[in-house]
Amino acid sequence: MSRNNLLEQDYNFQEKEANEFIVSVIWAFLVFLLTISTAWYFFLNYDEFNVRIFAAESTGLLVIAALFIYLILKFLTTALFCCDNKNIKFKLLESKYMPICFCREAFKTWQVILIYLIPLVIAHAGVFLAGFFLGGSPTFVIMLFIMEFFLCLDLTLVLYIIYIKIRYNPDYIAVNYHVYNITMYSRAYVKLNKRIYGRVL
Repeated sequence: MSRNNLLEQDYNFQEKEANEFIVSVIWAFLVFLLTISTAWYFFLNYDEFNVRIFAAESTGLLVIAALFIYLILKFLTTALFCCDNKNIKFKLLESKYMPICFCREAFKTWQVILIYLIPLVIAHAGVFLAGFFLGGSPTFVIMLFIMEFFLCLDLTLVLYIIYIKIRYNPDYIAVNYHVYNITMYSRAYVKLNKRIYGRVL
């Protein structure tokens, strides 16, 4: 939904900034957990004689292709819920240099979760599938770690949005600066930092 439309309908709004240190800790933990657990599966099930379809030299191309497909998937899922596709664009997350798909609109909580979770699940399934061709080779581990580095940032955002919904229960959420800054829109009371914002209509 357009942010202007929400304001015209008397929705109250409040920005919420996440603690960067906590985000980094959760992000790093998820990268470590998913990388180790996925790689370990292939180490246990594939020996050194497993046929490798991809050479180590192709790791860079595989990662670039995977990231490109992942961004396209996020664009498509965002477009499903966006009122105007002109509001969607690709950009680099300032100071983090992470490619993201940015939309200027606000969404329901479940919409935000699906926008990020669907591409994440598909991309991780694709990485897992690549493991069957690469086995436990160094090529696969490098690709896995790089992909998890990007995927887990979005997974951190999904977890943060769920936390925001449980604690503040906003009607709409706009993702301004990925997990680091969002705007909550609500017609009910929004309690933040022990102060009350908004009013009941």
